[in-house]
Amino acid sequence: MNKIAKVPVNTKIEAEMKAKLEIIGKKSSLSYADVVRMALFEYISKFEKMNGKITPEEINQILSFSNNKQ
Repeated sequence: MNKIAKVPVNTKIEAEMKAKLEIIGKKSSLSYADVVRMALFEYISKFEKMNGKITPEEINQILSFSNNKQ
């Protein structure tokens, strides 16, 4: 199994939303980061169900564009 590299994602969210995510984490014995990853995974899964799978080609295009900006 290939290990996928994890990259930091920084974004501002409302304090109440962050608190709710932390509460979910505590009630689920998960870290805040794990709860955020799970929420993003669920959002992407729902998006792909409605719009079709995001292809490896699309992902590679974004990754190569991001690498060229750095």
